[in-house]
Amino acid sequence: VSRVCSDIMVMNQGKSKFQGKDVPKGTDFYYSHFESEKSVVAGSGKAVIHDVELASNGKKRIQRVNYLDELSINLCVTIDPQVKFPNIIVAFINQELQKIAQCYSLFNRFTIPNSGERMHIVLSLPKVEFNPGIYSLEIVINSEEYGEVLLKHSGVRKFQVTGDFIGYSPVLLMGEWSIG
Repeated sequence: VSRVCSDIMVMNQGKSKFQGKDVPKGTDFYYSHFESEKSVVAGSGKAVIHDVELASNGKKRIQRVNYLDELSINLCVTIDPQVKFPNIIVAFINQELQKIAQCYSLFNRFTIPNSGERMHIVLSLPKVEFNPGIYSLEIVINSEEYGEVLLKHSGVRKFQVTGDFIGYSPVLLMGEWSIG
């Protein structure tokens, strides 16, 4: 709806509860009437996520971020000390349960030395280029080089991207345009 419609109406039991041209607001209103997705944890159990905190523009424990603002994902984890160099994947899931993006420590050549002690790891994204809407995080912790799945936690944290423009795809890239 948010990608193809210019007007929106949300009905409940045959009555209009929202109507207008603000499609992002109407879509958010619609999604707010559903229970949040369940958090699912899988894996070998050799890793534990103690906390996931989202931060933006100096504010901690946020639940909303503006389109093109920076976003920090602060992870507090403990990993079995036998896993010397684990890898972490942070995936972004949209309301339609599609993975729309991921950030992988191995791909980014970020080494995570592990001693088995509690670690605080920060993933910083300079710009959130997602369509306005509600997203959830999936965090996967693997052993070295695509090995054993130590932990896969789906729906670990939800957040909302706000903005005034809805595009036709999940990601809105900010490009530099010119006539030449």
